[in-house]
Amino acid sequence: MRNVVRSEGYARARVGIGAAAAVLGAITLYRTVASVGLKFEALPAYVLGAALIALGYVRWREYRAARSES
Repeated sequence: MRNVVRSEGYARARVGIGAAAAVLGAITLYRTVASVGLKFEALPAYVLGAALIALGYVRWREYRAARSES
């Protein structure tokens, strides 16, 4: 199991999922701001969008670290 988790292919799959999450986060933020504006009631949507974008960034950073180890 360790060999699979440390493989570059697994890291590529994770970065792909992270990229999809970041795109969904950006869409969530954009649509929320476009429809509601900057209101306190939309705070959960802002937090969700920011968390998805952060997930994409973390997965990309992990992928770069995995590539540099190889």
